[in-house]
Amino acid sequence: MYSAGRRGQPPHPVNRMNDLPEFPPSAFLKQDPAPDEHFYAAPRFVSHIDDDAIASVTDLYRKLFPSGGVILDLMSSWVSHLPRDVAYAQVVGHGMNEQELAANAQLTRYFVQNLDADALLPLDSASIDGAAICVSIQYLQTPVAVLRELTRVLKPGAPVVITFSNRCFPTKAIALWRALSDEQHSRLVALYLQRAGFSAVETLAPARIVSGLFCVMGGIGVGGMLLEARLTEEGLEVEPEHVKGSHASRDEPNEPEQLAEWVGAGEGAVENLILREEASPNRDTGDGEDAHRHGPEGDGDALAKAAHLAHVLLAGQGVDD
Repeated sequence: MYSAGRRGQPPHPVNRMNDLPEFPPSAFLKQDPAPDEHFYAAPRFVSHIDDDAIASVTDLYRKLFPSGGVILDLMSSWVSHLPRDVAYAQVVGHGMNEQELAANAQLTRYFVQNLDADALLPLDSASIDGAAICVSIQYLQTPVAVLRELTRVLKPGAPVVITFSNRCFPTKAIALWRALSDEQHSRLVALYLQRAGFSAVETLAPARIVSGLFCVMGGIGVGGMLLEARLTEEGLEVEPEHVKGSHASRDEPNEPEQLAEWVGAGEGAVENLILREEASPNRDTGDGEDAHRHGPEGDGDALAKAAHLAHVLLAGQGVDD
């Protein structure tokens, strides 16, 4: 194990705004502003997705990550969902809790690092054959900076596979994530990848994975062509280009680049966020995650807080709600 040291200055809000200037800084705030080291201090030896979702993620990794390759499991924990019958040269793990990472039998080595404080990965350039981010992308406050680092460490032709579900730790997910629908999350992640420099970005068709699980993948340069070829070879159906928003209502954005405009214009953002809070009682899933995703957990004035969150989001864009 090794802990990542600080190399240079951590990303500042201005860097994040340069990456995603359409969104107000408040879009990337968390309800719990305490350092993430506090939240993840105690290990959580629980499964964050169900068995069917785990099997689906494992199947994706089997098809997209090469046997004998070096795999990076970013934002990992006590389990990686890599297939156990495939031999990899190395599996490098990253996370926030050393006890969880030490218990992960699939990891060859690992490092502990708060990516919101320091997005630079302690890995050599062009050293990774495939990167996985499983049910964690929603917690990054500097997502483009982190994904840009992946463009550095991934080898030509190596994919990043980002999966996420309809659950999260609501107090640690960024405000923007909590304000959007599941389908909009896919377009947001696609926007992250585009801004980070991934030339090929593909969203896996929902019919190809279990309900409540979503997947967006990225490749760079020749890697983009190889990603598309690999998806075709493995029979993985992706959503057609320019139709990636087909599951959204006609009033919602159909392209990743339209997300910021939609949020800024307030097209349903306030109403949707508030109504979801009112209609969806918080349901404790046993691991501290909220299956409904939206709103503070166990808070009696969730509706008021949701309204305030939406107001802050829109105020950052100078839009009256």
